[in-house]
Amino acid sequence: MRIRQKNGIFVKMPFFCNRKTFGRAGLPVGENGFSFSDMMFVLHFADNRYSFYNKTQYKEKNMLREDIQNAIKEAMKNHETERLSTVRMILAGVKEKDVDARGKGKECAGDADLLSMMQTMIKQRQESAKMYRDGGREELAAKEEAEISVIQSFLPKQMSESEVEDAVRAAITETGAASMKDMGKVMGALKEKYAGQMDFGAVSGKIKAMLG
Repeated sequence: MRIRQKNGIFVKMPFFCNRKTFGRAGLPVGENGFSFSDMMFVLHFADNRYSFYNKTQYKEKNMLREDIQNAIKEAMKNHETERLSTVRMILAGVKEKDVDARGKGKECAGDADLLSMMQTMIKQRQESAKMYRDGGREELAAKEEAEISVIQSFLPKQMSESEVEDAVRAAITETGAASMKDMGKVMGALKEKYAGQMDFGAVSGKIKAMLG
C-alpha cells in the first residue's frame, strides 16, 4: 500500500506492511527491535512521526472497541433487543469521547477514558434503580439493573477493598506524594494502572485519608 501525503504531512492510516513496504516508505528497517520477516502494523503517521505495533500490541490497544462492536453483532444475531440497546448506548458514549479527544488534539479516546465513562454509566443506573425501587417501580429498577449487567461485562475484574488500599499505598510511594497537594499525582498514577478496575470516586477518600 502507498502512504498518502496531504500538505506535506503523512495522513493517519493503519495498514499491514513488510520490509519492502518500509523501504519504499523511507522508514528505518529493524527499528524498535521488530523482526520484519513477519507482517507488521505501522500506525499513526503524522508530522513525520510514526509508531510501531506488532499484532499483539495492536489487538490489546483496540480490544475494548472490538468487544463492543462484536457485542452489537451478537446481540443483533440473537435478537437480544435490550442488550443491543444498551451496547449501542455505550457505543454512542465512545463516539462522544472520541469527539472530545480530537478536540484536545488526540486521535481518539483511550481505554482509561472509555472505562471511566462506563463506570459513570453504571453509577447513574445504580442511583436510578434505587430511586425507582424506593418509589415502588420495580420493573423500571430491574431494567436499570439489567443495563448495569451489560455494561459491567466490558469492565475488567474489579479490585477488592484490600487490593485497592494496597494500590493506593503503592501509588503514594511511587509518586513520592507527601501531602494533599499531591493527590492529583496519586490519582493520575492509579488511573493509568487500574482504569476500570476500581471506583475512583471512593478511592479519592482513601487517598485523602492516607495523605491527611
